[in-house]
Amino acid sequence: KLLVNLSQLLIQNNNLSGTIPSVIGQLEQLEFLYINHNEFQGTIPNAIGNLVNLRALYMHSNFLQGNISSSICNLREVFLENMWADCKGTSPSVVCECCTKCFGES
Repeated sequence: KLLVNLSQLLIQNNNLSGTIPSVIGQLEQLEFLYINHNEFQGTIPNAIGNLVNLRALYMHSNFLQGNISSSICNLREVFLENMWADCKGTSPSVVCECCTKCFGES
């Protein structure tokens, strides 16, 4: 519980890889989560839906896939103003009905 008061996790553009751990949902004070422009893969953890103070979530330009859960989309009704993912194109890698901006093929 060392990072319980962390409000910003800005790790974009670092060539980080692997999966996004579910424990990220324990960072309850997090307001800004920028994980874009890395090499993360796998699915987007539903635990991000626990981040009720989240204002911006940028996760585009990775190798993520799957559906963004309703628990994450529900954050748009609270504080979440910007959510970006690779959800553009005829076969997007991420399916997101609540993203504010989609990246990918035209």
